Amino acid sequence: MKRAKVKLKCPNPLFKQWLEEWRDEAIDRNSDLKHVYEKALKSLKKYPLPLSSGKECFVLEYFGPKICSQLDFKLAEYQKKESVLVGTCEIGILENNSSPGTKKEKKEYNFDKEAEKKKIDYVPTTRSSSYAILIALYINHINNKTAEMTKSELLSKAQDFTDTSMFKPQPGSYYTGWNSMSQLVKKQLVEKRGNPPKFCLTIEGLLLAKQLHILHTNSLNEVKNTTVKQSESLKSSTSKVITRKLVLPPKIDCPTPKEMPEVLSLTHPIATNEAEKYRQEPSKYQKDSLIFLPKTFKVILLVDTQETCKGDEIVKELKSLGILVEIRKLSVGDFTWICRNSSNQELVLPYIIERKRLDDLAKSIKDGRFHEQKFRLKQCGIPNCIYLVENYKEHLSLPLQTLLQAATNTQIIDNFTVKFTAGYKESIIYLSHLSSLFNNIFSDLLNGCVNCFI
Repeated sequence: MKRAKVKLKCPNPLFKQWLEEWRDEAIDRNSDLKHVYEKALKSLKKYPLPLSSGKECFVLEYFGPKICSQLDFKLAEYQKKESVLVGTCEIGILENNSSPGTKKEKKEYNFDKEAEKKKIDYVPTTRSSSYAILIALYINHINNKTAEMTKSELLSKAQDFTDTSMFKPQPGSYYTGWNSMSQLVKKQLVEKRGNPPKFCLTIEGLLLAKQLHILHTNSLNEVKNTTVKQSESLKSSTSKVITRKLVLPPKIDCPTPKEMPEVLSLTHPIATNEAEKYRQEPSKYQKDSLIFLPKTFKVILLVDTQETCKGDEIVKELKSLGILVEIRKLSVGDFTWICRNSSNQELVLPYIIERKRLDDLAKSIKDGRFHEQKFRLKQCGIPNCIYLVENYKEHLSLPLQTLLQAATNTQIIDNFTVKFTAGYKESIIYLSHLSSLFNNIFSDLLNGCVNCFI
């Protein structure tokens, strides 16, 4: 005879409920946090014992300090509300003892108050897909006698109120805006009827949608007023022109032979009279500057040692293209260029490259190296930073849209030059072209950085 197994309910229903809410909200916003909350939720369901605080959840897998603190904060709010409700119930009981006829009314009143509290707990993010569905259903409710809408009608109407596609999933994701409907039905804000299904607002959903519609209308009015004020101010001050800086790849001007000085310094050309001073007082200038005469040095591409450990024969292929290459441990960046004279003195050219494959870029964003590496590049003293991003067709740990947004921020906010290539072979061609270009330009004109930065 087999033993009967009794399946116990989740010993932590509140934590389970809150994690589900946060996961659903993340799905609604198309945030990667949905995976974090889903993993934490699965881990919580496997744990057989009750937990009294978010801090105790830290022992579970996928529970970090942030989720634990979120649970503690939510638990404190819940306990505060519960203490208020308990006080209300006790007052009701005392009053009911003195007047038994009003007992039913007291209970109904307290139930309504609790319902209002629950309704306020969930408010969708502005211009999210849940927000758009509620607004579309509410507008249909006030304009038509039949408050029900089919899926196709709702999709087309809701799209006007959200930035998320209601029809197609985002790149790297399986979710569309329509996935939010299951969340709204689960929270009893929308009711699903019939087959084929039609959707309408519940009483709670109608109340929430009405408030959202009021906020939506007010925000539109504010935008209109702001637009009118801005147009008036522009008309009154036509002499002032506001432009946005466009981030373009660094421009290199090739000087003509007439413009080219006889001697070039570390940071700026030295005029003939300054060269005479240098010859008269060499010790004074040698402390601060390193002087290279034109056509007395070679341009060499430095490759970081880490780049030679990735399995691709990048150094071998660069040398086959006639590029002077050296492998060296670089403190920052993956590639840079130096000029070396016959005395083996070196200057760094003002260009440095950080190379990232798409999967490496995703990993660096997740573990925080992405921002740390950009900060170090900006602090190294080399003015022209190039972010070289190589395509990678395998599975990525982050959506492609997130990676493209990170690259865009790197160009616009950090003022880097961002270069996309189809793969490492195209990157080699790009590096060889840059090396040839720098060799032609800097053979007569040199602007470098001190060698302590490499």
